[in-house]
Amino acid sequence: MNDLWPNDFKIDDIKAPVTLLREQASLLGQKTQNIVEAQVRSLETIALSDSREMAALEK
Repeated sequence: MNDLWPNDFKIDDIKAPVTLLREQASLLGQKTQNIVEAQVRSLETIALSDSREMAALEK
């Protein structure tokens, strides 16, 4: 079987998946002149956003 992994596998070049997604979302807007846009939200940011919206509704 052929080894597909590089010999100089560098751990310091690895980015978190959410970082990659955010970078790609930004590039998508640039490439399409903002005709297509993307947002990357985590469950934590969604929960925070929802709690702020609920607090605003209660006022």
